Amino acid sequence: MKLALVICPQWSDITPSFALGSLMSHIDNPNVKVKQFDLNIGSSLYFLKKGDKKFRDLYDWENDKPWNERKNVINDVIPFFKDYWQEYIDELATYDVVAFSVYTSNIIITDYIARYIKQKNKNTQIWYGGPFSWYCDSGSLEEDGIYREFVDVACSENEGELIIKDLVDKYYEEGHYENVGGVWRWDKMTPSFPTVLPKGRSGRKPVFNGRVRAMVLDTLKPPTWDKKVMEDYFELCEYANIPKTLPIQSSRGCTFKCTFCQETRLYRFKNFEKIIVEMKEQSEKYGTNAFWFTDSLINGSMRKFTEFVRRLEEEDMHIGWSGFFRTHKKLDTELLKKAVKHGLLHMRVGTEAGVNKILALMEKNQTTEDVSHFLKSSYESKTGIYANWIPGYPKENFMDFLLTIKFLFDNSKYFLAENTTSVTRLNLMQATDVLDKTPLDIFRDDFEVAKDKEIFNCWISNDLTNTLVVRHLRGYLVNMFSRSLGMNVVDASFKTFTNVKNNMINVKPEYNDDFLVSDFLDFDEQSEVSEIIRRELIQVLKTFSWFVHNVADNYNYEFDYEDKFLGYNCDNSNFKLKFKLKSGKLSYGFRLRIGEKDNFFEQDISIDSEDTIILKGNKKSDKVKDFYLDSTDYEKHRVNYKRVPLTNQY
Repeated sequence: MKLALVICPQWSDITPSFALGSLMSHIDNPNVKVKQFDLNIGSSLYFLKKGDKKFRDLYDWENDKPWNERKNVINDVIPFFKDYWQEYIDELATYDVVAFSVYTSNIIITDYIARYIKQKNKNTQIWYGGPFSWYCDSGSLEEDGIYREFVDVACSENEGELIIKDLVDKYYEEGHYENVGGVWRWDKMTPSFPTVLPKGRSGRKPVFNGRVRAMVLDTLKPPTWDKKVMEDYFELCEYANIPKTLPIQSSRGCTFKCTFCQETRLYRFKNFEKIIVEMKEQSEKYGTNAFWFTDSLINGSMRKFTEFVRRLEEEDMHIGWSGFFRTHKKLDTELLKKAVKHGLLHMRVGTEAGVNKILALMEKNQTTEDVSHFLKSSYESKTGIYANWIPGYPKENFMDFLLTIKFLFDNSKYFLAENTTSVTRLNLMQATDVLDKTPLDIFRDDFEVAKDKEIFNCWISNDLTNTLVVRHLRGYLVNMFSRSLGMNVVDASFKTFTNVKNNMINVKPEYNDDFLVSDFLDFDEQSEVSEIIRRELIQVLKTFSWFVHNVADNYNYEFDYEDKFLGYNCDNSNFKLKFKLKSGKLSYGFRLRIGEKDNFFEQDISIDSEDTIILKGNKKSDKVKDFYLDSTDYEKHRVNYKRVPLTNQY
């Protein structure tokens, strides 16, 4: 039997696929010939070699927008790669089984390739696994009222290594998989359809075979990759000038339950003695000296992480490694200095926000004080960090946004890269989707998130005060302000600034409780969507100009921005924004079109430095003070959603 293991773009290309490597290591049937197809790495390499300038802005692994929007995939992505993918489709159609590792970011491309394989050879079995299948109903066989009839079986558990071994053995021996645990299958194996059908059209129904036991991670074998996969990866490293890095895994699941996250797996960890041995052996086998931990949270157990660092010190290890972390009081300067000395290159950290209210709503179990402490420790230990940041979280208001700006200002020195072993960055995350089975989805009322999924497929408030446009704009302003402080910013979703000039701002602003009164805060009436956005744009720009005016004597900013207007199912909507701020003078203009109509809102305003101060408000209301106290109160907004025992399922 011939089995192909496949991963499609878009996914991280800094390492070869851990999924392909780990699955390969656990298939031991001598009658099954296995081959890996890392089309994610291959597509990156193809793009770099082709060097198409027109497509360059679209093809950006840090920006998954082109890959998650079906129209963009059909109109831009597929035409660019069609010829390249076709040769692999032709080859894959000759296999008995093609098993895909599926993620939210590559589901559209995976469906495209899988369907064409099925059309060429209806007898080729298509198997789905990976995070997308775990989190979807019916393992992705059924989604939003349609059936993926071209998929024969879908893994709905995270123990893919155990399941695929059982699948391979049972299918080879018996020609079916009715007794394989952890998968969704069809009640009838035939006929098979190379398409997507409305629910019930074929007469087949998805059937679940029952759950499997959680894998003991000490039994997890090191991943292995085909020669061709590694050759492509090493060639990509040379083209893209990235270090040769291998994936490694020390734990699964997460000890926390952030309200925006789909991680629902039971937290387990692998013996660190085994991890150290694996690092040594893999480094020698593949000729690399760096590892990326694929763990959702590498310091989920601070006791185990401390033990790991101690063992690295005892072994005098100097192999580079990185991974995902969370802030923790025990992750102090002393511990991080030891980790850096013995290989730690940088940490990706879920700081997410600089306001207690938002951190509480995220269920981060950390305060702004905790985040500042961690940033200080990483700075003192010269540890490079990628601090993830989510602008415009549900229920974020004007005060929350301004306090975010203040937090970044107060902690900006910790993001100066010259004092670290690796580049320290503020990583702005768009993160706009309300992911299924997360608290944001299950408890929408608590977060005041719109319920109409067809129209509001992203984080949009019921009263429309927090829209995708608002979040984009706030992200741009955070980006611009952070760069003015000399901070390194990776704007995964906010990449349209032009002509932004750096100005070191060293003066700490003074704050009082009534510095801002905004119509935005007094949102008592429903208004038209366009009017809400118009007012938000004005208020944000005026507020930002006020803020800059009060922290610097000399400043000079300019950007010209144009983007699609998203979030309202309005494909042809867009807006343009121009912003200039120079030595106390502000001018800005914007043009907004919603839907098919030429419904433009245009405004060009010039404001001198005195006029910006009108945002200081007056004594007629204590609303600003109330908003300030509300934003800084962690306990008031703390949430604690109950989970099913032994999992993070809600």
